[in-house]
Amino acid sequence: MEAMSGCSSYQIEIDPQHPARSFYDLLQKDGVANDILDRGTHSIDYRKIGEAGEILGKGDCVVTEEEVMEYVVSNWRHYRKPLEKWIGGKLPWVVKADNPNFKRLLGLVEESLKEKKIDPSSPRYLEAKALAIFWWVLFPAKKNWKFMATQQKQEIRQHLSEFKNFGLERVIHYLEQEGGLGYYYLRPFDTTLKGRIDPSAFSFVTTLSSTINNTLYGYFEEAGIENSVIEIIRSRQIDQSVCDSNVYLDHGVGIYLGRDWRVFSLDEHEEHAEQFPFYPIPLSEHLNLLMAGKDLVVQAGAYLMEKKGTGLSQEGWEKYLNHYHWHPLAVTAILEQQWKEEDGKGHSDWKSFKEFFVDYPGFPSWVRQILVLQTVLGQGDFLEARRLAEQILQKDPECLAAKEILGKVLARQSEIKAAQKEFEEAEALAFQPEDHSKSFYSQWGKLLLRQKKGEEAVQAFRHHLDREDLNNNEFQLEFLYLALAYIQAGHLNEAQKTLKQAINMQFSLDLKTLDEMINVWKEDLDHLSVPTLLSQNPFLKSAMAAVYRRWGDGYLFHGSLEKALERYRAAKELDPNAEGLDLRLEEVRIRLSARDTK
Repeated sequence: MEAMSGCSSYQIEIDPQHPARSFYDLLQKDGVANDILDRGTHSIDYRKIGEAGEILGKGDCVVTEEEVMEYVVSNWRHYRKPLEKWIGGKLPWVVKADNPNFKRLLGLVEESLKEKKIDPSSPRYLEAKALAIFWWVLFPAKKNWKFMATQQKQEIRQHLSEFKNFGLERVIHYLEQEGGLGYYYLRPFDTTLKGRIDPSAFSFVTTLSSTINNTLYGYFEEAGIENSVIEIIRSRQIDQSVCDSNVYLDHGVGIYLGRDWRVFSLDEHEEHAEQFPFYPIPLSEHLNLLMAGKDLVVQAGAYLMEKKGTGLSQEGWEKYLNHYHWHPLAVTAILEQQWKEEDGKGHSDWKSFKEFFVDYPGFPSWVRQILVLQTVLGQGDFLEARRLAEQILQKDPECLAAKEILGKVLARQSEIKAAQKEFEEAEALAFQPEDHSKSFYSQWGKLLLRQKKGEEAVQAFRHHLDREDLNNNEFQLEFLYLALAYIQAGHLNEAQKTLKQAINMQFSLDLKTLDEMINVWKEDLDHLSVPTLLSQNPFLKSAMAAVYRRWGDGYLFHGSLEKALERYRAAKELDPNAEGLDLRLEEVRIRLSARDTK
């Protein structure tokens, strides 16, 4: 029986093969009503820096896979056993509750705060506990602290100076005597991953900071501190309308202090959250990020143990798995170390390292793309990118990532026919689930739309939207195509959500880019049967009218009056009663008349 809600019935959009199906059945047995699950999912637009993501699908009478998983993982204590059965191991943020060192630390912190007469219910008390736990997780283990150089110790003590603001001097002394977990100082590789990063690629290229997040989340929970995993979005240009070329992501753990948040992260542990745009992300999404690299690590572990002379035992491999929680970048560090030992030369240059990865048979093509091709291409070394792409294609002729990048390099070198051949072959391979390259999914999606294959087109456009090099206008245009695919597939609720995102997106007001975007859309109108789809769906007509109006606003901003008038008229044709549109049309006509009479 459903709880009281505005829905007489619910549509359940869950693939029978998706893990969410079995969890949904379990929730039904537990009496969890559909209206409780229909809470929506959080959306983050990485191109709208600093703006909070909206909740999509809340109360829309549709229960989705994401909503089910978000509920289950948010209530992980109750559903811990089925979750751990699903992921094949313990939940990564579950810590040892009986850790004696942690109990001693917590006791000392609480005792010190009591002496300072800090109210246990105050934000200051909460922040002090969180700060002490954070540095206990990072602080070197006792045996390592003993042998560290004086300068290193002084740098760490400098970080701990904030403890004095809370009266936690005795905690500093305790850390120096007994040590901490030492996570920060155990890292075998650079944990800072900066540059231009596609959010989807970030799912696979994770770092030790996620391990620290898991540990922090767990110990904060044990200490009774309510906290959230936080996604921090940084840029050299904090601009809400531009910010597609210098974006990089980081994660941390945030605590709410009554009015403000404070985020603890590996690189910016002493900074406060308000200095960066950030978003709390659901634990379910965090778990997805961690799960992404599991299969890769298992493959790499088996490969290492088979190789003669690696010296990595089954027990040793399990330690890596437990410590790094299946992170692919941890595996690369291990492989690099083993390669150095086997080679005997101790090379550390990336060129030799990348060649080693190309020869490793366990990595699928998308890993080669991230670890090899994108790195080289990003450095602007086109000759090296071509050589590596050709080398990969000799061993794997159907590697989409290599074909795509080779095509780009050939085009840049003015070998147009050769580039076209690579692009055409890549397009033929583009819709293979095991490949994570995005560049040809848009073209593939349009072909599928013309063939009236809406379901497949949805998947193609969703893959394409994960690309890292879409500017804001292209991003908006792809959302329009995705909406058409949803309409064709009969998923009207999803189409409505997608169009809402497209309408609300901020796009740059560069006139040339705006022209290019609209010309592409015009060319596809008839090919994709857009007029027919519009005539059959009133809400789509209204939404498209809003998009056309936004485009008209862009032209009006630049003083391109004729083009603005054309867009406003197109919007008027679709939605004659749109609020405020007549005023816009009148404004353009008056300005045109004034210009012509000069």
